[in-house]
Amino acid sequence: MKNYRTTKLLFLLLAALFFISACTESTQTASEGSAPLSVADNEMDISREAFKSMPADDRILIDVRTTEEYGQGYISDAVNIPVAELSEQMDKIIDLAENKDAQIVVYCRSGKRAGKAIDYLASQGFTNLKHLDGDFGGWEAANEAIMKP
Repeated sequence: MKNYRTTKLLFLLLAALFFISACTESTQTASEGSAPLSVADNEMDISREAFKSMPADDRILIDVRTTEEYGQGYISDAVNIPVAELSEQMDKIIDLAENKDAQIVVYCRSGKRAGKAIDYLASQGFTNLKHLDGDFGGWEAANEAIMKP
């Protein structure tokens, strides 16, 4: 009877350790071979101020919102490539970037599509990707200049 309790207790402890270890987050970074970084990673964000201080010749700004959204207003120098069309327009991105180390800043309306775009571009070998903190909504709320077609 005592042996049964010991075995049962040992089994429960091992099961608890298994579940605890399965629920903890991995501390592996993207450089160690994990999935590409996404907008959720704060080191991917670039503030409006830092973005505005970058010379336009030193970066490519991609607006991944729909064509209709872009037509209602966009950030100066932005190229509209809707997130749903990234794979079809990869040649255009490569022409703009000239190489996969070029600084690319991505934004959408609120961040979700920008995250998908950054993940996709990273999977295609682009290495210098940033997300415009606040996206278009933050830019507009801060009364920054908005271009109209």
